[in-house]
Amino acid sequence: MAMSQTAGSSFAPGTTGFGSIASAGTTGMPKRKQASVVEMLEYVKSLNIDPIREADMLWIAEEAFNAPLPPGWTEHQDEQCRVYFHNSSTGESTWKHPMDDLFREIVDYQRRVVEVGGFWQIEDEIAEQEENIRKDLADWMELFSEDGEKFFYNKHTEESRFDDPRMAVYHVLYARIKMVARMKERFPILARQPRPEEPTEAEKELRRRREEDREHYMSCLLKIQTWGRVLLAKKKLQRAREKAIVQKGPQPLRGMLRLRLERVGATGAKQLVLSQTTPAKRHRAAVKIQKRMRGILTRKRFQPLVRHRCFLSKEMTKIQSMARVWLARRKVARKKQQKLHVAATKVQRTWRGYKDRQYVTALRIDKARYDRLMRSAIVIQSGVRMALARREHDRRKLIRWAGGASTIQRQARIFLQRKELHELALKDQPVQAMFTLNTNGMHRTVMPWTWRVFVAPWAGEEASGEASAEENGFVDIFNKVGVSNWQTIAVVNCQKMVRGFLSRIRTQRLKTIALCSVRSMVDGCLEEVTRRKAAAIKIQSIARGFLVRRKNLIYEKRNAAWEANVDNIVAVQAFFRRYLAQEVVVTGVLNNTAYFAATMIQTSWRGWLARRHVERLREEALWPLKGWFEFTA
Repeated sequence: MAMSQTAGSSFAPGTTGFGSIASAGTTGMPKRKQASVVEMLEYVKSLNIDPIREADMLWIAEEAFNAPLPPGWTEHQDEQCRVYFHNSSTGESTWKHPMDDLFREIVDYQRRVVEVGGFWQIEDEIAEQEENIRKDLADWMELFSEDGEKFFYNKHTEESRFDDPRMAVYHVLYARIKMVARMKERFPILARQPRPEEPTEAEKELRRRREEDREHYMSCLLKIQTWGRVLLAKKKLQRAREKAIVQKGPQPLRGMLRLRLERVGATGAKQLVLSQTTPAKRHRAAVKIQKRMRGILTRKRFQPLVRHRCFLSKEMTKIQSMARVWLARRKVARKKQQKLHVAATKVQRTWRGYKDRQYVTALRIDKARYDRLMRSAIVIQSGVRMALARREHDRRKLIRWAGGASTIQRQARIFLQRKELHELALKDQPVQAMFTLNTNGMHRTVMPWTWRVFVAPWAGEEASGEASAEENGFVDIFNKVGVSNWQTIAVVNCQKMVRGFLSRIRTQRLKTIALCSVRSMVDGCLEEVTRRKAAAIKIQSIARGFLVRRKNLIYEKRNAAWEANVDNIVAVQAFFRRYLAQEVVVTGVLNNTAYFAATMIQTSWRGWLARRHVERLREEALWPLKGWFEFTA
């Protein structure tokens, strides 16, 4: 495959080769879904952040959760709606965000910055990483194939790839630099801290001596541990040898026993007898002599040491007894102090509970008194409103009755005027004709309307003119109607009864209409009064609550209680300060005692090891003497 290299296509170590790599990872990338509180806490813990103790690092978790994907990575969901990430270039798929490892390093960066007190170490690491990236990218070249397709080739490793190797590397580097810049914005004081100066020669010499002392201490400790391991290994080896000898059976007695024929008993019969060999008897005698000689020499040499050890044991027993007595007394005193502390704590708790109960009881009494006052005020207001409502009802009733009386009077005057007008009309026209509706139901279908003629009666036949009419008035000329006119009388009575029945029906209907109207008006008035009463009670409760909250009675009562018990509070605070000081002193004494006890144990252990070593040396010094008494057949 022929390849052609473009001019200026190789990567210079000091340049990036593109201008929009950082934006390529941010534009067009899908944002991650909104997480719940539990998922966010799990994600924060996955970044090695304690959300309670390290709350100042939660901004890193937020940046990590909303971080864009590197070039070549895409976000997908499986059949169970679980999010995973895929790299189309390498074919890699992962459940975790590709940038999570970077943000874990950012978390470590913040911890190191807070611990060291500056950003110089982080800046040096970033500069070193950037230099390494430039060196690694210097071997890559941008080439084109015969088809004109662009690819990248590494001169050193002879690796070829179609995607730009700078994209992912510089994306991570720029994200790291961006997060460090954000961290500097959050810690401006640490960002302005100057780089510490190099240590002086004296400091270097002091550090070197400390290192030598530490190495010498470690070497001595290793030697002591080695001696202990050698002793344990020798003991283990000796036990293994003894065990192996026992398991082999007849070998320890080889060359020491023999079978021979001897005369046994009074008869002198020869029998096979097991007896020791002469070399074994001589070796046994020599061993006994050596043992006794070693015992004499050992007792002679170590008797003063044994006596001294017995004396030290007696004295140490006395010292230990005194120490145990002192420790027991101290333990008893400490238990007494603890009992006093527990008793004081119980007394304080009881006193605080008593005071709190008094305070709560007083608050309850005040609340009950306030509720009683509120109920009394509501009852008084209800009574006043009821009296005002009754007065208003009486006033409206009086107005309604006055209007009815005036209406009745007006109708009565109208009736009198109409009657007078009718009489005057009859005087002017005694004969009147009227075109009226036929009242007979049978005749109404044929002739619904009829003519009627009315004639006004006169006082007598001699009377004539207006003078006699004004003097005597109209006279009923049919007043002498008797039994012969029973039909007329019956008709008149029926008409009277019908008119009375119709009048009563009309009156009952009007009364029903008026009663319904009055009832609807009264119900509307009562509903309005109830609604206004409820609104007034709610407004009053809101106003009272606002006034109570404005006064802040609980805060005032708490302050008053604190002011009343300020002496007790000061005394309790002084007691706690004294208790803490005593605790610090006791802890220091206990630590000192433990340190002294550890020192004594270490001293005793070193003395025991030294004595064992001396015993071994002395035993080795006796080996020539053992050789003098050795006896071989």
